[in-house]
Formats: sequence, C-alpha cells, structure tokens
Amino acid sequence: MVPQAPKTWWRVKVAAGALLIALLVVHFVFGGQLSALSLPRWLGQSLVLLGAGITLFHYRLLQHGTGGPVPRLVSQGGLFRWVRHPMYLGDALLYLGLALLIPGFASTIVLLTGWYALYRQADSEDQAMAEYFANDFEQWKSRTGLMLPVLSGRRTVGK
Repeated sequence: MVPQAPKTWWRVKVAAGALLIALLVVHFVFGGQLSALSLPRWLGQSLVLLGAGITLFHYRLLQHGTGGPVPRLVSQGGLFRWVRHPMYLGDALLYLGLALLIPGFASTIVLLTGWYALYRQADSEDQAMAEYFANDFEQWKSRTGLMLPVLSGRRTVGK
C-alpha cells in the first residue's frame, strides 16, 4: 500500500475552498451582486470552471490510472507529464476565480492561506511518493514542476 502524506494541509486547503464558497454565498445573501460583464467577473468565472475541470479530470485519471494489485506512479496522462500535482493546480485556479468574484481583504487572506496549504500538501505528498517509488519518482520529479508546468520537458537537477 502506498504511504499516505499527513492530512493537515489537505484539511486546511479544503477549509479554504469551503470558506471562499461561503464568502460568495454570504455576498449574495446580503444583496451583493456581481457587476454586469466585467473582466474580473468573466475571468473569475472562467478560472472557477477551468480549475474545477482540471481537478475533476485528473481525479478521474488517478482513480483509473493507479488501479490494480500493484500501485504505480501515474506520470503520463493529462498534465502529469508536466506537473506532479495537477489537481492542486486546478484547486489553486478555482480558488483564484472565487476570490476574483468577491474581491476584498477576507477573500485575499483565505486565497493566500489556501495556496499555502496546497503547496505544503503537495510537498508532503512528494516526500511520501519519493519514499515509496524511489527512482521512478526522482526521474519524474526531474522533468516536472510541483504545481506549475515545466514546459521545456527537461530540467537539470540543482538549477
């Protein structure tokens, strides 16, 4: 069985996403409205849809890609070729979109907290995968980014 990374930061990132959604609901309950068709609204809605799509697609890919009696490192489908944690990239985009829909101090603090939690959880999952998958993980890590794509296809270790 693949070792699990600690769930503390995962819980924080889920709480941040839920809080951003709650802020959006509260905004509308108390009569707030989004401006007609503005760039922040359009961008926010687009990022929510894009982020949710990336997360759901890669969740499904992981569910089907790691099945079977022997767990394997999924690194070829979807954005896994360039990013080790594409679901967290999707979450980060979704959080940004929500924050753009309800700009303000509270949403900015929750957004930054959520992003930090995503980074910390991705890092802890990297450590767990490095222990379990050893050489396969190191090779994958050398050509991918944590949550942002490495488009060059190759990175040199240490640079």
